[in-house]
Amino acid sequence: MKNRKMLRWTILIIAMFQMPALAVSPAISGIIAHFGLDPNLDLERVQTALQFPNLISPFVSILASIIIAKAGGRIAKKSVIITGLACILITATGITLFNGEFWMLYLWGAFTGISVGLFIPTTASLMMDSFEREEVRMITGQQTSFINIGSIIMSILGGLLADLVWFGGYLTFYFAVPIIIMCLIYLPGKKLAEAAAAEKYSAEGTDKGKFNPNVAFYGVIIFFFMMTYSVCGSNLSSYVIDQLHIGKASIVGYITAVQMLGGMCSGLLFGKLSAKLKDYMIPLGFLMLLVGFSILACARFAAPADASGSAFPALAVIFVGAFISGSSISMVMPQCNFSISLYVNSKTSTFANAISSSIAPSLGGFLSPKVFTNLTSALFGASISSRYFFLAAFAAVVSLLLVVIMTLRKKGGKAKGWD
Repeated sequence: MKNRKMLRWTILIIAMFQMPALAVSPAISGIIAHFGLDPNLDLERVQTALQFPNLISPFVSILASIIIAKAGGRIAKKSVIITGLACILITATGITLFNGEFWMLYLWGAFTGISVGLFIPTTASLMMDSFEREEVRMITGQQTSFINIGSIIMSILGGLLADLVWFGGYLTFYFAVPIIIMCLIYLPGKKLAEAAAAEKYSAEGTDKGKFNPNVAFYGVIIFFFMMTYSVCGSNLSSYVIDQLHIGKASIVGYITAVQMLGGMCSGLLFGKLSAKLKDYMIPLGFLMLLVGFSILACARFAAPADASGSAFPALAVIFVGAFISGSSISMVMPQCNFSISLYVNSKTSTFANAISSSIAPSLGGFLSPKVFTNLTSALFGASISSRYFFLAAFAAVVSLLLVVIMTLRKKGGKAKGWD
């Protein structure tokens, strides 16, 4: 009982480190200034560089899932998780020592991608292997709250450190050290993990032994959600510092922290809401993006006309919009992950979680600036306020479409989780 309790806590503590990029996002304006770039013309270039880990991690997660599956239990998931966390330490050390050229952001971003590609889906797979259905529902909700708690800490520290040095956000990656120590002590070794997985697989039977297309369905949802959600954080630095002129990197760090606070609060309510709303939690999450993006866009109208005006009204609007936008992630992501768990077992959980925890969200995050920054720049110019309005409309369409799809799936009787 004690070992299971500490295993649960270790999984939750690992989740605090699941979104390291948020520690760096407050420094976007500082990165632009450091490398002598244009904040209007080169924003997408910097956003893409910081999203580069999301291009690397899907391939790493696929390779890791194949190797783990082929190894037949000979490779402990504990080892994979610890290796992934160690790679994030390489990123922090590398960018501190070697940061003179812009292309180095891609180099160290690759190590970040390797890191999250290894430890995020493998941790989710270990959780599904080790706990039963209702425990998984509870832990996925708690896990999302812990993701946001960790992100709050990293966002605030990242913003404060970015005011001191442009790569300061990367220094928060050293929080991986105590997490690695916990993993060494409390994650099950190969033999214990094999025994737990074999016992659960025996209880499940063989009906979930093959890849289920429902996993791909939820993966597509996660892809579009992260492509939309990422617009909030990746544009805050330029919006606040360069366009509205109402703050600096530390302020952006606090705003990002409030965004994560919204996710933490909704994550605490996830278990009860999910038990009642089931998959309707997903369109509800997109509805929160609609509201949050609309409020963020309206901050432009509250911004001071010149330097003598008060920045408080616009900042207050942005804080509210960020909080509501942030709440969406703890509705969509844990619900998709829980629903996926209904279609997998210990033999298929690693690849399924590679899709839900790495491939889909990472590709969505990477393509977000490529699609939405370029598209809205072509339509509205460099206006980030208009970008937020556009994404609000997009979230509205997706939310309505998902309500229809979830209703049809429920009436069709083929979807699980409605009982």
